[in-house]
Amino acid sequence: MSRHWFVALAVCLLSSGMCRAEEPFRVFTSVDGKPLEARLVKAEGDDVTLVKRSDNREVVIPLEKLSFADIAYIGLWQEKQGAAPPPKTPPTSAAAETAAKEALFPRPRDEVRSKIREIMNRDRPKELDKTVHEAVCRLNVYRFLSGVPDDVEADPQMIIEAKDAAEACAAAGRIAHDLGHSTNKCNLSQGASMVGSVDNYIGDGGDNNREARGHRRWCLNPAMKKTGFGSKSEFSAMWSLDGSGPKMNRPWSYPGRGYYPLEWLKGNSWSVYLTSPAPPAASLKVRLWKLHGHPATEPPVAAEPSGKAMEIHAVFNYDNAINFEPEGKAFSRGAYLIRIEGAGEPVQIVTELY
Repeated sequence: MSRHWFVALAVCLLSSGMCRAEEPFRVFTSVDGKPLEARLVKAEGDDVTLVKRSDNREVVIPLEKLSFADIAYIGLWQEKQGAAPPPKTPPTSAAAETAAKEALFPRPRDEVRSKIREIMNRDRPKELDKTVHEAVCRLNVYRFLSGVPDDVEADPQMIIEAKDAAEACAAAGRIAHDLGHSTNKCNLSQGASMVGSVDNYIGDGGDNNREARGHRRWCLNPAMKKTGFGSKSEFSAMWSLDGSGPKMNRPWSYPGRGYYPLEWLKGNSWSVYLTSPAPPAASLKVRLWKLHGHPATEPPVAAEPSGKAMEIHAVFNYDNAINFEPEGKAFSRGAYLIRIEGAGEPVQIVTELY
């Protein structure tokens, strides 16, 4: 038999794929975390064909059911085979790509810092107490960083009622919402200055606040347009029940979406707020990752992101709030991905602490 025959046979086998070495077995992982040890044999359209190691049977699995790492592996395999890798996301226009990036990081870092300075240095109405003005400005910074309107203003009548509430607490020597005098309409604080009380409300520590984090929720209520602050001795109050502003049409969070200065992060609990009441905590799947590097795009909801999964110690729901406590009490600089499933459409928020 001539050498040319062998060459022709080799070309035929290569063109048919029969001479290609078999892929090794590896563990594929579904989006719900189930492992499958198998070998990749074909990737066509939106499906892949795997051979299971356990019984050598072929199975066909939609790409969307596999983890992001598996999709990347399949794409590299297809490139080696000379085929185009599967699309990870539908083609988008330049405008859509720009909108997606802005949704991920709505403002650059220097703009965040500039906006904080602008809020903290807003002109004080001449009839408004300086300390009340500073407290309102500090509240508006937290609101800006959490993605809700930062135009809350002090209202004269609400200031009177907040001062009345603080005086009632001072007379009783404790904070409680059942003392009358508008104490049931205010956030209440003990042991901090009027301006410092805003940090207390946002951090919202203490076992009795752990599940609801209600002080934080009132501070970050998007519909709040007016408030009042008052103090007496070591007691402070913030009028909290205004709802005259606009509603939100998408979830918001603390810490907020995009760049978030680390010094404005208070407490050991994070919160995501939905536009409707949250389902019971037991039905929610809340996950948090510290991502590797700065993400250019939001990871697909069905994919495992590139980063370290962080343990969630507790998840609570209160009205439209989902409050959860990640591992550790101090968080370092870097990008974090929050993913919540079980509350309608999955919610993802990327926050980069710096």
